[in-house]
Amino acid sequence: MGIIQPVASVVITVKNEAKNLPPLLNILLKSSIPAEIIIVDSNSEDGTAELMARISKENSLVKYIRMPCSRGQGRNIGVRESETGNILFTDGDAVPQEQWIENMVSALKDNELVAGKTESFDGKGTSTIPRMELFFMGFEITLPSMNLAIRKELFNRLKGFDESFVTAEDIDMNLRAVMAGAKWAVCDKCVVSHRSRENIPALMKQAFWNGYGRRQLRNKNREIWKQIEKGKIRRESMTFHWLLRNFTGLLGYMYCMLRKINFEENAGQ
Repeated sequence: MGIIQPVASVVITVKNEAKNLPPLLNILLKSSIPAEIIIVDSNSEDGTAELMARISKENSLVKYIRMPCSRGQGRNIGVRESETGNILFTDGDAVPQEQWIENMVSALKDNELVAGKTESFDGKGTSTIPRMELFFMGFEITLPSMNLAIRKELFNRLKGFDESFVTAEDIDMNLRAVMAGAKWAVCDKCVVSHRSRENIPALMKQAFWNGYGRRQLRNKNREIWKQIEKGKIRRESMTFHWLLRNFTGLLGYMYCMLRKINFEENAGQ
């Protein structure tokens, strides 16, 4: 039997996702087209290393990399280790629908950047809070990288994710891709479900750093910020969790305003 040549690379950054990785990998490995799965683990302490050592030994399409890194750094590492021209991103706690890889690869045939549809895994709790949408040249740049595909040639031309970002590195790369004239599409058949934060403190922590990242995004893109359109806020979205998230995000946004980040160190990204 010959060596399987993958046609897509799924890059996943993880931190303590041992309980979620088996069902995720089970779905991805059912793909009808060969795809390598690259797990970049930022030194998990929950048994992820032992789990992935066994799985990667049993399946040659699964690669496991362990080193301390941010999400953006981890994804850059994963892409550098990839062997194909089709790069797909998702998260360690996400649940892609079957045919996700096939649908993403199909959409990439005619596009350079593809964003899929994300939905709530359990239909309740914090997972249903809508994004604070941002649009640039018709593309929602806030579509998350838990369900994103990009041609490797474009990724390399953009120099990957900007590792200066704490969060919002995916929004920044989406923005740069559209600015570079990338042909993009939104794939409604490319569906990934996501889970709620486990509790209020987890929601607030995520919201704080998301707010911090949004301010980083504005600081870096001051010259074109007026061209970025904000999505409409719907009254029915204004639940307790929505208000709590946005208030905590505002605190993170204000905290970032007090700090200075030199984006010139990542010039060209």
